[in-house]
Amino acid sequence: MGYSDNMIEMVFKMSATGQRIYYPFGAFGRGRILSSEKEEKKLKKILLWEVIIFSPAVLFILRASSSFLVKFFLISAMLAVAYTISYLPVRGNQISDDRMTFSELWQRSWRDLVYGSGRNFLWFFFVVCVILAFIGVAAVFIGHGDLWPRLALLGGSVLSAASSLALLLKTRQAGR
Repeated sequence: MGYSDNMIEMVFKMSATGQRIYYPFGAFGRGRILSSEKEEKKLKKILLWEVIIFSPAVLFILRASSSFLVKFFLISAMLAVAYTISYLPVRGNQISDDRMTFSELWQRSWRDLVYGSGRNFLWFFFVVCVILAFIGVAAVFIGHGDLWPRLALLGGSVLSAASSLALLLKTRQAGR
């Protein structure tokens, strides 16, 4: 299973009664009960195409030489289109009482990162985080300039170090 498959699988959940539930808006909305496996495959195909099309489009918009408001409007419009495309096929489905929480999404994203990526990628990501943390700390103490930019750099270094430790912990828990 690839990384995009893991991203797509995050919005699907099995209820306690064995029904497959799809959350078109993630933790922001209520789930829709899927009627068949065929419907689930159709939704996964739609979501895969959204990832393939909209991910590079966002990067192109961010790299464009236009104002912040134009970029914000274009990305907001793309998100609205993406949510509409993913919601329209299930708008008539029965609404589920099961909710998806942000903590559940967070746990699933870590699980999918750890299990969906290869061992080499995980260790590469860990090493990159550690190197970024060391570079940031070194730049804070060696660099010149005002205090606030250096403190911001130190904060980024701490975040990078925390990310590397969290990734190491999750990797060890997964037995990789």
